[in-house]
Amino acid sequence: MGGKSYIRPDSSAHWYTGDGEPRHDANLRTARKELLYPSVTTVLSAKSAPGLEAWKRNELLLAALDLPEDVRDANDVDLAAKYIMQQSTKKVEAAVARGTFVHDSIEAMFNNESWDKENTQLQAVAEWIEAKCVDHKWSEESLVNKEVGYAGRADTLMDHEEYGLTLVDFKTQDVKKSRKGEWAPRCYDKFVFQLSAYSQCLPVQPRLLSLVINNNADEVYERFWSEDEAAEAWEVFKHIHAVWCHDKKFYPAKHEVEVSA
Repeated sequence: MGGKSYIRPDSSAHWYTGDGEPRHDANLRTARKELLYPSVTTVLSAKSAPGLEAWKRNELLLAALDLPEDVRDANDVDLAAKYIMQQSTKKVEAAVARGTFVHDSIEAMFNNESWDKENTQLQAVAEWIEAKCVDHKWSEESLVNKEVGYAGRADTLMDHEEYGLTLVDFKTQDVKKSRKGEWAPRCYDKFVFQLSAYSQCLPVQPRLLSLVINNNADEVYERFWSEDEAAEAWEVFKHIHAVWCHDKKFYPAKHEVEVSA
């Protein structure tokens, strides 16, 4: 095999201009030249995700164990490797497509546009919006924090019927059942890291809410983050941002210093 690499480090990243315009065609080299800002999710990629990595390895193992006879009989390492990689990434691609579909549908709900009202999971989200949203401020808004040096697109800012001004992040999830047979959604630290970063781009600090949408049932689950959790998450995010800058040898916050100087 000659030491051939079939799995390469993930170099994907999302970038924004100082005005919040997405630059999907950009890479790190372009960002340096044009003084772009990394997205919040790009910054958070500097933090390891052991659970996610274990899940990816498990998918690779399952794909390898389920290798079809024709691929085995071909005795072609490149063919087998290509098949395993394609099969192991199917669930990731499906999850991304599902998340995009749900987010687009929610944006349509807030904008009084058409969405699939026959979809019972979307109906559950619509019922939550009807019950909890007193006033919708915006959805899918690009935000920039030039002082620290990052940007991103937040899901929704609204007035919640109980908590007032609230920044909401919608998360689709294959929720599992507990040993008691009850749905047990999981909320990860990165959820609040992401929300806290977005909130620090706003003039007024809102409450932070992750809304988990169950892919396996017609249910949604609120996870409000306390002020203490939000404050701690912001401090952690700044440290992760510093690590990302160090790793990339790129310090986007200096854009403003250079301009003002």
